[in-house]
Amino acid sequence: MNSRIVTLWDIVKNLSPIGHDIAEKSLMWEFWEQSLDKRVEEKGSGSALDEWGEKGIDKFVSSVGVFSIGLLLTHTAQAAADFKVHLVMHKPMAVGAVRERLKTLRESFFRELKMVQFIQATPDMIEYLDKPQPFGKYVEKAFPDCSDDLAEAYQCFAFERYTASMFHLGRAMELATKKFGKKIRAVTPGRDEWQPWLTTINAVISAMPFKAPKEKAKRECLTEAAAHFFNFKESFRNKTMHPEKSYTREQALKSLEGAQAFLDGLAQRVFKVKV
Repeated sequence: MNSRIVTLWDIVKNLSPIGHDIAEKSLMWEFWEQSLDKRVEEKGSGSALDEWGEKGIDKFVSSVGVFSIGLLLTHTAQAAADFKVHLVMHKPMAVGAVRERLKTLRESFFRELKMVQFIQATPDMIEYLDKPQPFGKYVEKAFPDCSDDLAEAYQCFAFERYTASMFHLGRAMELATKKFGKKIRAVTPGRDEWQPWLTTINAVISAMPFKAPKEKAKRECLTEAAAHFFNFKESFRNKTMHPEKSYTREQALKSLEGAQAFLDGLAQRVFKVKV
């Protein structure tokens, strides 16, 4: 996963060659504009561009196009491509027309450069953004269907969208509930929803023997897990799905950390995951 967080040094280090290329292209623009202006003064704007000028302009416009693609300057890249087509389709091309197109291309290039912006990273962005396997390897292996929502929960948290973070955590916990139900062989309910799954899970656990110490320990462990899923649904999921509650950073972080500890323990104790 490529991180979207870069330091100022990364920008300076990586953009220094780009800055050099931009300065070089700026000088080339000045050179061609001065050359074309001189040609217009001497022979008029309708005079044809000579072969040397055609080759030079074509090479320069190609370099601008390639450079623009690398910087994702889509409008400028398209303008450069159109310019090259125009050079081919309108031979010999009038000097005045070339000068105007070159000016338009330059304006597009620098206008798009000014539109490239960066956002300063907060400590939470550095800590939680693009976090691989945010709940750890055990949870990742035991609950692979939860991966996308757990990752999104942390992405939202990093960008201070705490209620959205809880929304994704709720989705992940619902998926984990279903996976837990299938693990203990609970019958798939008629309505594939959270509460019906909890009902079938509790029915399976209630029917388990619990006289022997080993049986009692197993039943207690599963009962505790089912209760945790139920409490989470009641406390967070229902209110988050409707406009009843918003979350602060502290509340969201506490929920994420609590869910991580619970699912990690479940993955190791019930699912017996080895990594």
